Amino acid sequence: MCNEKIRQEMKRSGIYCWQLADALNVAESTFYRMMRHELPEKRREEILRAIGEIRQVD
Repeated sequence: MCNEKIRQEMKRSGIYCWQLADALNVAESTFYRMMRHELPEKRREEILRAIGEIRQVD
């Protein structure tokens, strides 16, 4: 499965795809399409950083 680390962090943190899409300023459907293929390292780090920020707010 692509982007397994992102998926694991989302599950562990209890973050929904729509929350992450909001934090990244993209539509939820765009986020789902991004996750279909392995992301470049820079984008992956950006998403993991956003997960951390959402976790701190909640």
